[in-house]
Amino acid sequence: MSGFSYSEILFSVCSAIIYGFVFSFFCCIVDNILCFAKNLLTIPRMVASYEIIWRKPGYLNFKTIKNGRVYIILRIFLFAIGFMLLSYLALDGQVRLYMLALSSASYLVSKIAFFGFFEGILFWIFDKLFLFFVIFLRFTSFPFKFIVDKYAQNKK
Repeated sequence: MSGFSYSEILFSVCSAIIYGFVFSFFCCIVDNILCFAKNLLTIPRMVASYEIIWRKPGYLNFKTIKNGRVYIILRIFLFAIGFMLLSYLALDGQVRLYMLALSSASYLVSKIAFFGFFEGILFWIFDKLFLFFVIFLRFTSFPFKFIVDKYAQNKK
């Protein structure tokens, strides 16, 4: 078994830190997209029941949705697969504990320190997209709602 040079070890340390940061960024984006997709299920109610077309729909609950166990297990599995590939690329397939510790620490630090702000920006973007989408659907469904409301008033 041959040892690694200082440049190879430094490369593995830097790549482990970058991997943890990138994986945290990827998870942040996926979490927000999944929450946005779960909020899309409330669109029919928001489109059908409104008084003013331009009024903002109810509060989006991006932060209150919990991820399931399957999603967490999948995230751990993907982290492990990515770490194995990183070990293969950086140190010829030899898994080192310091790389695992650095990539995990980089993941946690970046998730806690940096991506709270980033999640706020993503929430704002998805909130505006959701608002635009709901108002567009309300605007396009207005003639049908108007006809149904007039028909219901004539029935009484």
